[in-house]
Amino acid sequence: MSTDPSLLTAFLFHAAPEDALNFMKNIGLAGGFFYIMLYGAGKISLDHLLEAKK
Repeated sequence: MSTDPSLLTAFLFHAAPEDALNFMKNIGLAGGFFYIMLYGAGKISLDHLLEAKK
């Protein structure tokens, strides 16, 4: 499993207290990516869209 770039960016470049907003944004994005990695895109996936058109 590869390291999520959002987590890496959060801890390397946004760890200062004055940059907390960008830190939390990157943590939130990483959480969303992790959710999609675990459960897939479901009904919003390209595969689902292509199957629905058949």
